[in-house]
Amino acid sequence: SVLVAEAAILYAPIGTTLPDETSVAWNTFGSWTGWTMLGYTTQPTTFAYNYENFQVDVQQSLAPIKQRKTSESVVISSSLAQFEGALLALVLGGTNSDTAAGASQKAFSRVVTGGDPSLTERMFAIEGWREVAGVKQPVRIFVYRGTITASGDIPFDKNAVTAIPITINALGDTTKAVGQNLLEIQSVTAAATS
Repeated sequence: SVLVAEAAILYAPIGTTLPDETSVAWNTFGSWTGWTMLGYTTQPTTFAYNYENFQVDVQQSLAPIKQRKTSESVVISSSLAQFEGALLALVLGGTNSDTAAGASQKAFSRVVTGGDPSLTERMFAIEGWREVAGVKQPVRIFVYRGTITASGDIPFDKNAVTAIPITINALGDTTKAVGQNLLEIQSVTAAATS
């Protein structure tokens, strides 16, 4: 069926349980135990699966006689609308500390980053929806293991939102079986019968 829907992006610590496709309805993120929604996005959320392959060409055939994948990748991209300390720390790989307002003290967030070569690994999900018999049913894509980074210019513009472009890159989860260790897609196609 045809999908026309916005998507929400969520993240969680690696190993967090996926929301149940039957009991967790669309857009009920409070029911996603252990997951956090990134927030509003200013651009469509895109999902791309790509792979490279090696092919065997022989002199006796015009077409290759064998192919094999040599690498694969999943990339999720969007742009976050909220310019907040916790989100900046998440995508810049830094830390955020919040100071509350007090006597002679303004409230503020302080984000620091730089010099650490490691990227924090998390689980990621995007949730869209499809309409089935007049009810919005979830369509979810889960990345078992991945990283998130700021991936472009952050504009300060009087005619635009100061949005944070992000890229989520999937990593293989070697604790899962081959053929099942990169991502999972759940697409609810009908309501339960009882």
